[in-house]
Amino acid sequence: MGVWKSKNRHKYLLQYHIIFVCKYRKKLLALKEMYAIFLKKW
Repeated sequence: MGVWKSKNRHKYLLQYHIIFVCKYRKKLLALKEMYAIFLKKW
């Protein structure tokens, strides 16, 4: 029972990590694009 719980917890942590990375990556890409546009203007 204890082993199953820890495996389940790991699965949830992985899921949250993937969601977090996806959201963070979108923000990073948006920042990169804005920075590129900013550089082009100069």
